[in-house]
Amino acid sequence: MASDSPIFCYHKLDHESREFRLLRLLPSIYFDTEIHCELFKSSLDNCPSYEAISYVWGDANITVPIRLHDTTRSVTTNLGLALRYLRLAEQERIIWVHALCIHQEDNLEKNHQVRQMGKIYAGSEQVIVWLGEEDDARQAFQSLTELIAQAKKMSFEAFRILWEGADVTTTKLACDALFARSWWTRMWTLQEVIHDRPVTAYAGSFQINFDDLYETFLSYKE
Repeated sequence: MASDSPIFCYHKLDHESREFRLLRLLPSIYFDTEIHCELFKSSLDNCPSYEAISYVWGDANITVPIRLHDTTRSVTTNLGLALRYLRLAEQERIIWVHALCIHQEDNLEKNHQVRQMGKIYAGSEQVIVWLGEEDDARQAFQSLTELIAQAKKMSFEAFRILWEGADVTTTKLACDALFARSWWTRMWTLQEVIHDRPVTAYAGSFQINFDDLYETFLSYKE
């Protein structure tokens, strides 16, 4: 990271106009290329289509660099991974992400933006639940997708029986790890995903409909 890199300056938001910022995640065909993004102001009353990310910040002391406009910015490793996996190959992706779209050192702005976060998530085209790196999620997602497909053809009680009979060594152990991830214990989880917007859960490059995943999570925890 260059020590003489300029510092990004946030421009004030007009709270009366319900302004907020969106992040333009620039494309790359290469997964390992440096993340490059730009911020721009918009209004909840008139904004482009965007997606909102729900994620766990992670350890603030463990960071990776990204390029924000012409400056170098540090973000947590978990957010860096999310941006890398969500970046498209040939077109920009417009997203809202708490850590970058809110000026974290401006308490007045931060308090105002936090109060309207429910509207920001509800106004998005889609909410993305970022669960982290792939790790053991491949087995869990594949097994859950099969179980969910079967569950849609049967009663809830029949699904419970199917779930209880799932292969311990393949499905249940993988789901133990998936459902133990810290996102499930976050304070703001319900505000970010309970509305009429579509919600998709990602773990690395794998994705699954969140409503299906959440219903399975509730059955799993009972």
